Amino acid sequence: RDLHSFPTRRSSDLGDRGVRTILYEASLVMLVHSKTPSTLRDWGLRLVKQHGYKFAAVACARKLAVLLHRLWVTEKDFQPAVPGP
Repeated sequence: RDLHSFPTRRSSDLGDRGVRTILYEASLVMLVHSKTPSTLRDWGLRLVKQHGYKFAAVACARKLAVLLHRLWVTEKDFQPAVPGP
């Protein structure tokens, strides 16, 4: 199939609404309330400065979804990367 023949929808319209909601809420908690250092949180906070909390929360939710799927497929445990000084 031609790439342009696929319907174009926003990622917010795809998938289970409950899962999207939980991922979004988890990313907001990580950005706003968590004080645990992580590279994902630092990346998200940089996005907050550039684009605001809603944009950053959606981007972090997507990264969380990709990370969780990868951990599930590879059957590995999460090893958080702590940012350097």
